[in-house]
Amino acid sequence: PLTEMRGSWGHGSERTHGSDGTSPRLVGTYSGLLGTDRQHIPTGHLAFACKSCGAVTSADLRNILDRELPTCPKCRSSIRFRTLMAALQQRLFGEIKPLVQLQNRKDLHGLGMSDEELYSKILEDKFSYANTFFHDKPYLDIKDPPPYLRGRFDFVICAEVMEHVPPPIDGAFRNLFSLLRPR
Repeated sequence: PLTEMRGSWGHGSERTHGSDGTSPRLVGTYSGLLGTDRQHIPTGHLAFACKSCGAVTSADLRNILDRELPTCPKCRSSIRFRTLMAALQQRLFGEIKPLVQLQNRKDLHGLGMSDEELYSKILEDKFSYANTFFHDKPYLDIKDPPPYLRGRFDFVICAEVMEHVPPPIDGAFRNLFSLLRPR
């Protein structure tokens, strides 16, 4: 969950109450994220700014550690989605902020492979991005991608794909890499 705790907003603090109900302790570098009233953070909760929708909220630490469980009450994102979007932004822009706050960059081309609607819709708005599927339109089989897709994309997201590719998988990784623009 470290990526949950880092960012570049320049303000705020992630705070949790000790498990014994003692006063909050600071986690990370966001002093003032939830203001000065520490009573709004329930015992055992972690305060965070959602990397998807920008909501400043808190969630039970046990729930945040479940990477699939939606923990943002506004957009229903999980730490897995927020971390994925933070990694994408870090690689593309060298900084991380809520996905919804990104400027539109239609000059950047992205390809999704069975991406969740939670973030694929935002990516469609922000970038020249298309989400593809193995069993539905628009189709993409990473073991045999069409040649016209090679070298066209600035980023490819395939968060839940490669573990489903039948062996040998090395060709799928080569094909995945071939979709990216040369640097």
